[in-house]
Amino acid sequence: MAINLQDGNKSMDPQVSKPNGTEFVNALNPADKITVSGGKLAISLSGKETKVYVAGLAAPTLWARSAHSYPVAGEITSDTAVFINAEAGPAGSVTNVVLGYSLDNGTNWQSLVMAVNTNWSSQGGAWYNATLGTLPAGTAVKYFVAANGESSAAYDNNNGQN
Repeated sequence: MAINLQDGNKSMDPQVSKPNGTEFVNALNPADKITVSGGKLAISLSGKETKVYVAGLAAPTLWARSAHSYPVAGEITSDTAVFINAEAGPAGSVTNVVLGYSLDNGTNWQSLVMAVNTNWSSQGGAWYNATLGTLPAGTAVKYFVAANGESSAAYDNNNGQN
């Protein structure tokens, strides 16, 4: 554990008992990784920052859930914008969330990056949404959501309906 109680930046290089090349992962931010070199870790902290490095910590398992549209299927009108919403996490592990969607029963697919919705609370992740704009009444929208991380992805396809 590295703690900087000061306002300014701080660097430290503690000796560790792991072999050179061993990767340590910051348990508070899994994207932050350092590697043992010369029997030491090179740690940099900004003011009042804390980092908890753990050797051999597996990357957290990504998840995507609760994908849904608004309005719901059957209630789309030509003057109401269609939104796709999904929850993904864990926080700090998701690099982006992509919506794949089809407006012609799956013949052609398009994709777009979803935006973080900071107005909705999540348990361990974040909510994301994308707008498809207004569509003709009765349009059937098929979609899936991909939560992407550094080396893995998790999917939700309209809660299993597509």
